[in-house]
Amino acid sequence: MSPPGPDTLFVVSGGGRGITARCVVELAGRFGGRYLLLGRTDPGAPEPAWSAGASGPAELREAALRARGEHGCPTTPTELERSVAGVVASREVRATLDAVTHAGGRAEYLPVDVTDAVALRRALTPALADGDGDVVLVHGAGVLADRPIGRKTVADYERVVGPKVTGLVNLLACLPEERLRQVVLFSSAAGFFGNPGQSDYALANEVLNKAALLLRRRRPGCRMLVLNWGPWDGGMVTGSLKALFAERDVPLIDPAAGADLLARELARHPGGDVEVVVGRAPAARPSPLGPPAVHRVRRRLDPAANPFLRDHVVDGRRVLPAAVSGSWLVNSAEELLPGLRVVAVRDFRVFNGVVLTDDTPVELTLELTPEAAPVSMGGDDVVLAAKVWSETGSGSRPRYGARLALSPHPPRAPRVDAPPSPVPGAAEGERLYQDGTLFHGPLFRGIRRVLSHDASHIWLECRLPEVPVSAQGQFPVRSVNHFVADVGFQAMLAWVRLHTGMASLPLSCAGSDIYRPLPFDRTFYARAEVRRHDAGSMAADVVLCDAGGRVHLRLTGAEVTVSARLAERFHAVGAPA
Repeated sequence: MSPPGPDTLFVVSGGGRGITARCVVELAGRFGGRYLLLGRTDPGAPEPAWSAGASGPAELREAALRARGEHGCPTTPTELERSVAGVVASREVRATLDAVTHAGGRAEYLPVDVTDAVALRRALTPALADGDGDVVLVHGAGVLADRPIGRKTVADYERVVGPKVTGLVNLLACLPEERLRQVVLFSSAAGFFGNPGQSDYALANEVLNKAALLLRRRRPGCRMLVLNWGPWDGGMVTGSLKALFAERDVPLIDPAAGADLLARELARHPGGDVEVVVGRAPAARPSPLGPPAVHRVRRRLDPAANPFLRDHVVDGRRVLPAAVSGSWLVNSAEELLPGLRVVAVRDFRVFNGVVLTDDTPVELTLELTPEAAPVSMGGDDVVLAAKVWSETGSGSRPRYGARLALSPHPPRAPRVDAPPSPVPGAAEGERLYQDGTLFHGPLFRGIRRVLSHDASHIWLECRLPEVPVSAQGQFPVRSVNHFVADVGFQAMLAWVRLHTGMASLPLSCAGSDIYRPLPFDRTFYARAEVRRHDAGSMAADVVLCDAGGRVHLRLTGAEVTVSARLAERFHAVGAPA
């Protein structure tokens, strides 16, 4: 792929004004070529009579006010700025066309909105027919509508996202794929690092980042480049914004240097980075501590929407598995804090588990509250207190509780002794589900056989077939596979039945350390080491590991309640109909 040259056609959205126009002039000086500049301004529209002789925004405002006063026409600040901006924009476009010609290029301006697919195709078709050379797309169109996310409107979103995202889709649909050699997308560091007040702008630019990666795979003959520009010294950066960036220690990009960088990127051999960040992140500024923010998630647990519950029934009633409720806490925390993952769960307790006697939905509220992270954790780590409750006629009823530790750094998985070889006559796992030892239906039946057990431990070989997404309902598997994790508790239930003749259900877990996800349809091993047991409860440490002893999940101080009456209920479930 050769660099652009005199026969190259550059299609440039937003190319008539501002920083993109400055870049176009630089490209014309480097490569020559022909330029189709697209924008919503109509430079051919006649200027109002009052603008004659006024050369800058200040003079134009004064002239507009004077003209309206002479005609007795009141005006608002918004109307005044709109009329002045129209004149300034038209003049800037005409100046860009002259500058491109002077630099050695051939420029044509097409007044068109890139979000209007029909108008865009109508404008581009005759221009594209005039020649058959290579085409380079530079997508620089962009609009700002900065305000806090709580005050954003749908109109703001459409105004900001439309030119970036819809504009790109429409442009690619209009340009001949066989001639398109390079696509350059003007993204922003706001999409890469984030920026207060620019949620929609950040989103739109991050879509461009991902679009470039996708297009590189789909169009291998076309070079894709997305430039995440920091703030420029000019363009949409006003004087007040310059002061703000200076306060945050964010350097501004010199227009000449930025335009030179673009030209050099277009000239160099393809095959390098797709996404380039130009600039740096704002310096972190400490915020004063205030009361911890509380985040609430409400879920209407609908039995009909969760088919897996049919395989978790005790005494004829569907029971939400403790592992599923725990994974809900984990998923909610990770959704709240993107970039962090839950690495440990502490003090998990089942206060009043969700038991469904009929098809009536249960309203649940999950509350996440930040806590101070222990000194032993890194500076980027976060601890959240989680509690789940439901409202009843007599007040709120606690359901589950835990503390969640999140970190950007995944912990290193430890190793334990490799699982033993099965002893002669090892019990098959299916028998545990049939004889009343365990009550679980097919979706939860992960135990394949008992490798060994005695008064202090049990080793199990496990493999859980994939649970269809349709059966996972409102609790889809994400970073933690709760269907697999449930097998860890099943190991404890199996030991209780084998050594006491009684049955048990999960009650709490002092600690869970999450190292690596365990997928469906893969052999793994569960080991439970008994810490204590009595007539009413049993506590153990459980690990789920692979054949080499590498730990995927560790439960420390897991506790189950033990009951002879439960054994009768399990037997009723497990017995043949």
